[in-house]
Amino acid sequence: IYNVADDKTYILYDVLKKLLTALYAADLPEKKLPLWILKCMSALKIGDATPLFINTVSKNFVLDISKIKRELSYKPVMNFYLSLEEITDWVNAVGGIDVIKKASNSLAWEV
Repeated sequence: IYNVADDKTYILYDVLKKLLTALYAADLPEKKLPLWILKCMSALKIGDATPLFINTVSKNFVLDISKIKRELSYKPVMNFYLSLEEITDWVNAVGGIDVIKKASNSLAWEV
């Protein structure tokens, strides 16, 4: 199993802010919630506060691509910032942010 990404290490907050700003074509207001509230929401299955989401926003994670580089000579040529316009175009092509929020499995195959 390989992680396929680029060489840059990103701060998730910065990537999400940039991506959401591009998708909504506006700066969205920020709302800060204590972690215990998110954990309660997750336990009660309120909104999108899943256990995976809680772990993602509350712990440090890094995708390490050294294995794929070593074993398959993988050399990333793109990065998030170079791909942002393409990502935004794809979201719009599949129906916009509301379609993405539904997270249908078929979206992975939409080009």
